[in-house]
Amino acid sequence: MIRSLQSLRFVFIYLVVISHFVNRTFDFGGECGVSFFFMLSGFVLSLANAGRIGQGTYSTRGLFMRQLFKVYPLHILTMAIMLVMEWRLGNDYSPMVLLTNVLLVQSWVPSDDFYFVANGSSWFLCDILFFYLLFRILFSCIMTMKRKEMIISVSAVAVVYILIMCVVPEQLVNPILYANPMMRILDFCIGILIYRLYRSSRAHTVRDALALMPSWRKTMIEVMLVISVCVLAFVYPELPHRIRTASCFWFVLPMVILYFALADDRGGMITQILHDKRLLWAGTISFEIYLIHIPVVRITDSIVAHTGFLADSDIANFFAYSIVLLLLSVITRRCFVNPLSNRMNVWYDKRKN
Repeated sequence: MIRSLQSLRFVFIYLVVISHFVNRTFDFGGECGVSFFFMLSGFVLSLANAGRIGQGTYSTRGLFMRQLFKVYPLHILTMAIMLVMEWRLGNDYSPMVLLTNVLLVQSWVPSDDFYFVANGSSWFLCDILFFYLLFRILFSCIMTMKRKEMIISVSAVAVVYILIMCVVPEQLVNPILYANPMMRILDFCIGILIYRLYRSSRAHTVRDALALMPSWRKTMIEVMLVISVCVLAFVYPELPHRIRTASCFWFVLPMVILYFALADDRGGMITQILHDKRLLWAGTISFEIYLIHIPVVRITDSIVAHTGFLADSDIANFFAYSIVLLLLSVITRRCFVNPLSNRMNVWYDKRKN
């Protein structure tokens, strides 16, 4: 486990949480967090499975089923909770919308009416499960390409993406550029490219240089990375909508992931902060935080609206909400996600054998 990245999971997942808590006045948080996790998934999967792929023991079906057992029960539970709340307000969805969300294929439909309904965060699961299915092919292609082939391929993909970005109608920018798996797979591939750089000889040279570098210099590098994310957040509202959906994150976030992966055991002050046991622990429940945070926001808003409790204090309201969210995430992981996924994995292993 790369400890710094484990803690960054919590940092970036909370950007998503904040974006939904403040009612979309912080879109940067949600879109930055999603991009980070798509890239991190490509990197982490590569790190964990490169050896198995090389040895011929990797199983696409095995990976897909393990991840499905982990995410699907909580997806159905949170979707059901949100639907009950929607129905109480007199809102309902067509059978086709519900079916696509149950089957986790909602992001393939180019319409806001499909991919962000009920527990809208679940569109992420649709994309990431698709990436798991293609991971082995993508990993093999990216890792075996020669440098010249890589430059040509990246250039061709960039040209095609720019053309699509320019011609897609405004009403389809979010459904296609932000949510569609065929577009967001580029973030995932960037994660695999980061792994390729992480394993390169140049990365070994950088790693050795970091080991010899004074702590204050490494801290300055880390501060500059943080500043670069802050600058991006500052200019983000001024960028065209088509760029804000994903591509504006393709330059800064890879540097963040690569640096903290290389500097994990030899970094500066921010790396040491990311090694704090509490942040590492919070990183372990990032999936649960992500999937239950919208229902918790809705329930919290309802309680505030009916009781007036903390209604005049946004900071206190958010603090109370965060405590509830963290507690529920721990309970959900220990009492629901882990036991159920473990049982389903045991059933799957017995059936496979």
